Amino acid sequence: MRHTYLASTYKILNHLNRVNVYLKGEPVYPVTLELNITARCNRHCKDCPSILGRNAPDLSLSSIRSLFKNMQEETPGLIVTGGEPTLHPDFPVILREAHENGFKEIAVITNGSFLNDPNVYEPLLKYASAVRVSLYDWNGGSFESLLPTLERINALHNRIVESKSQLTIGTSALTQNSEASLLPELTRLAVENGANWIYFLPCCTKDPDGNKIQLEQGKIFTTIHSLKDEYQSSPGFDVFCIDERYNEKNPSFRGYHAAYFIFVVGSDGCNYLSSESKYKPDFMLLTSAETNENPLFNRNRLSRIAAVHSEEYSPKGNMNRGILYSDLIQKLIDHKIDMQSLEKRMDAMRFLMVNII
Repeated sequence: MRHTYLASTYKILNHLNRVNVYLKGEPVYPVTLELNITARCNRHCKDCPSILGRNAPDLSLSSIRSLFKNMQEETPGLIVTGGEPTLHPDFPVILREAHENGFKEIAVITNGSFLNDPNVYEPLLKYASAVRVSLYDWNGGSFESLLPTLERINALHNRIVESKSQLTIGTSALTQNSEASLLPELTRLAVENGANWIYFLPCCTKDPDGNKIQLEQGKIFTTIHSLKDEYQSSPGFDVFCIDERYNEKNPSFRGYHAAYFIFVVGSDGCNYLSSESKYKPDFMLLTSAETNENPLFNRNRLSRIAAVHSEEYSPKGNMNRGILYSDLIQKLIDHKIDMQSLEKRMDAMRFLMVNII
């Protein structure tokens, strides 16, 4: 069965029961556990946040097992990422035990370097819902260095067909205005090599204070939506972006609400506020020892989340999903938007991995 899709700020409202519980001031279990199982990588991408975690390269299997136990089958979604997660020596075990512990949707984010390794593709085929391959080497106008990754995607696609696995293959690419004209060719290559979707997100750089800000994206949004229209009727392939990452300029929130729904753990075993702030001491919610205990409703953790306001949140320029989710929930809290109208909007949308946000 083909997965259905959604890439939108409103995706969090797919978990409406939990959002309503949270709006009442009651504790909620996370929808998604995001595990950065290693900070090691075979790539050296500029401004990669995992560089900050290289002093603690691999998340221990005992820590991972504690987290799985603490989620008590209440958290349906798992994102396995890094660094390059397939470099973790226990990668097959982690996916198998995630499946055995009741995670309903398991997504792996990888650069695709090791997709031809049986220790990678076999657990993906057996246990994962989706693998998202980051496409980096297209920037600068040449796709030649991207071809080995595309070949590995194609080989995985063939294995999915042969094994009748339910795994879907996604690709992702960072965008900037100067390369808008290259997106159609990049999309075509993803389609031809067996990907099920491509997800575009803005490329960021650092400002003088070290905070991430977006590179110029002016033409990108129009180009992406043209591609969406072009591939709308194509069976088995979709084009996505979160519109608000390209359009929203001033998100506002009192408390980083998304941290209640997405539990982020670095390779050092610490719980961080968000994907965009991992390995930064100012945004560490729990130490590794605290995370291994019973972390979800730790009072210190909850108070630290509530203390984060958008006006002082230095990574805000990243416009990551958690920032947008927090902005949306704040609007609900302040009655600036109506839940009923949002539900109607959601009815017209399509969902990707409905249990993962």
